[in-house]
Amino acid sequence: MPREYPTQCWSCLGEFDAASAIWCSCSARSASKLCPFCFRCFCQSDAQYLENFWRGAPDELKEERDILKGAAGSSGEALIRSNLLSTDQLVSALRWQQNRHTSLEDALVELGFVSRQNLELVVNRQSPSGAATLDLSKGLVDASLVTTVSVELCYRKKILPITREEIGGMEVLTLAMAGPTDVETIDQVQSLTNCRVIPMNASEQDILQHLQDLFPREFAALRAGESAGPAPEAATAAPVPPAAAKPPAPGAATPAAGRRTRTVGPPARRRSAGRAAAAREIDAQAVDEAFAEPPPLAPAPAPAAAVAPIAPAAASPQAAPTAGTASPSPAEESAGILQAILAEAITKRTSLVQLEIRGAAPSLFLRIDGNLYRAKLPSQATAAGLSRALNSVASLPGGERPAAGRLAVKCGDRRIDVVVRRFPSAGAESFILKIIERAEFVRPLADLGPSAHDLERLRQALSLPHGLVVLSAPPHNGLETTRYSLMAHLAEGRRRVLSIDAPQLLAIEGIRQEEIPVPADAAGCRKALAGIPGTEIVFLPEIQDAELAALAVEAASSCLVVASIQARRASQSPAAILWHRVDPATLAGGLRLIVNQRLVRRLCETCRKPAQVTDRVLKMMGLTSDEALDLKVCQGAGCERCGPLSPGYSGRVGLCEVLEGTPEIAALVSSGGSPGEIEREARRAGMSPLRAACLARVGQGITSLEEFQKGNF
Repeated sequence: MPREYPTQCWSCLGEFDAASAIWCSCSARSASKLCPFCFRCFCQSDAQYLENFWRGAPDELKEERDILKGAAGSSGEALIRSNLLSTDQLVSALRWQQNRHTSLEDALVELGFVSRQNLELVVNRQSPSGAATLDLSKGLVDASLVTTVSVELCYRKKILPITREEIGGMEVLTLAMAGPTDVETIDQVQSLTNCRVIPMNASEQDILQHLQDLFPREFAALRAGESAGPAPEAATAAPVPPAAAKPPAPGAATPAAGRRTRTVGPPARRRSAGRAAAAREIDAQAVDEAFAEPPPLAPAPAPAAAVAPIAPAAASPQAAPTAGTASPSPAEESAGILQAILAEAITKRTSLVQLEIRGAAPSLFLRIDGNLYRAKLPSQATAAGLSRALNSVASLPGGERPAAGRLAVKCGDRRIDVVVRRFPSAGAESFILKIIERAEFVRPLADLGPSAHDLERLRQALSLPHGLVVLSAPPHNGLETTRYSLMAHLAEGRRRVLSIDAPQLLAIEGIRQEEIPVPADAAGCRKALAGIPGTEIVFLPEIQDAELAALAVEAASSCLVVASIQARRASQSPAAILWHRVDPATLAGGLRLIVNQRLVRRLCETCRKPAQVTDRVLKMMGLTSDEALDLKVCQGAGCERCGPLSPGYSGRVGLCEVLEGTPEIAALVSSGGSPGEIEREARRAGMSPLRAACLARVGQGITSLEEFQKGNF
């Protein structure tokens, strides 16, 4: 087994050992690990996550990945797609095959992973190319199976149930699919029929023709409904993506020339061509009415959103369709889909929208209370259309480089900023849309989670003339909120503060903010810093390369530097900086404070109830006898207030641990001490760890044992 590889799930943010986790069953070509908390694999994660995951993975794990790649298109992969074999069993069989010099099929049978009958069933239906292909012109289709699955689902997903038979005491359904790698659809059909599904390739034309022959009335109604498109009377929707521009803070001065706050409204509210170059806004007052019952994020399709389509930023007002004219153009339709996506995101209290475009298949995810949920895109949404609309509406520059853009959105009396970041990769494109409501994003320091003692230490560190203050957290744990909250705190003083942002998320009145292109580089930061002499405190972008790490340590000798970096513990933060080849003695000499934080879901106060947990269960979860003693536990039952997506939870609460750069800590950092040694010394010096903070919140009924376990504290 590979050495331990601690990993944070991209979806639910739970922390687990990826080396011992099971492989997913999506495809041998791109198999990834399955999270034990949310049971989601990494196959749909963004390109940056996958790159970071495999860059740090142990060699043994990479070896297993390469072994699986060699099985792509084999009978083993066909068995996986038929849910008759797990990916981990396939890895074991491939190793057995290599050692015994036998065939894969014989290895699978000898190991008892699959019966010869099931193996022959799948292999005999495979074409020479390795893809299971079905000729629908031969044989009959069981119409009752189509009714069980539903004609509407078959039409929408381009699938057709063929036969249902019992194999080795198991009900097996043969399913013709235009896209046999659509695991989500396979799972949905399995839940509807209680059968194991064997997916088979079939042409979309043949599937639709059989549906039309079997159910002519239903087919005609579905096709007519698809042709009708969205309803003409549409309520106003909400925001569309953001990025590099700077919207002015309430009461702040007008943005500098060349910076615009963009808003997008329906055609009836669109400004004239002369004013279109200035700021445009979506007045999303009708969002609550249009999306009073938002579409589910489950496999069921989202209902057509009653949204007026918008034109891309470059389009002229005359291009917008009016009542009685032709249907909207593809560009306007894609812009309208973006409106619907962001309207839904705002009504669901989403903090981040993620759009993954790989080939012709776009995937949409919403992050709510730290968990990532897959959302259904409208059937008319296309990868090319969404990409063009995002690039246009957010004014993203062309090219294959990462980029950022911005929109400002009005939702009633609320002002919401949406920042969009584009991350291109080989054959794919990721769009991350950060939704920011100022009142909730910028917090008082006390609301960030530190104890009274830690809060005082943080304030003292921020008053120092020079040194390095490090903010650290795993991804998606509120690091940007803490950074901007510290800026807002310092804006109340008289010190000269410079923030270098890539991109800027919010404008903080009283702070000098300079935006540099994405991704942030040391050259851009040095130029911004040199252009503003006399800076007393500088906020740097997140440290992601050696040049930025060197700049942070270097600048700490002349001013106070606040830098952020990804790390799971405060004690691991020095190692994360030193990984970028920074001189240990220089880092130790400048280090003043490390603030590490985590966000855990907050139990819903409406449905929160005490729960009984035995001492045995607490010990199985890793609690010591002292920690388990008199621990009161609560859990949420789910109610209308917390909603169906995150039953029992409403929002998140911060946890903090603060590590001071004492002489003893400096000596350990300088000598290359391990995170474990730094942790022990920090606790001796009075650091209260995240584990204690989380258990305290559990005992107070603020969060649950589930969140404690997911955090791997």
